Amino acid sequence: VIPIILIVFVYSYLEKMLGKYTPKMFAFMLNPLLSLLIMLPLSLCVIGPIGSYIGDLLGNVLVAVYNAVGPIGTGLIGALFVPLVSTGMHTAMNQIGGVAYYVNGVDYMYFPAVYASLYGLMGICLGYTLKSAGDQRKVGFSAFVSQALASVSEPAIFGILYGNKKLFA
Repeated sequence: VIPIILIVFVYSYLEKMLGKYTPKMFAFMLNPLLSLLIMLPLSLCVIGPIGSYIGDLLGNVLVAVYNAVGPIGTGLIGALFVPLVSTGMHTAMNQIGGVAYYVNGVDYMYFPAVYASLYGLMGICLGYTLKSAGDQRKVGFSAFVSQALASVSEPAIFGILYGNKKLFA
């Protein structure tokens, strides 16, 4: 996930630069071709490996925090899980929990934090449903149902939490 975010970030600047320097008559045809010719080797040889190293570093930092402080590391991961989901980084973190589970037969770091965060989010949705009225109640109930039945947390995050900073905190 991190390499893709970095590639799109670099591409946004490349697109602006190409828009400045290519003639307007050829921009429709030339800009995509030049973007592909520049970004393909840059993505595969430079940005992709850098993003991979950043992802590995993030995983190593979380494992080191857990090894140093134990359950506080699990709490830290649980506290950061909502921002991780909203940026898509939870997919990368699932690999860390999966490797720990397959190597040790149990994971005390990642999956307990995820489940605690998801149950907390489900409680927020239920409380929001009971306290609100009208359309907000419908949003809260649908987010609660999707969280409770399928562990889909995006409706709760984007529909409730980002709209209410107090609930997010």
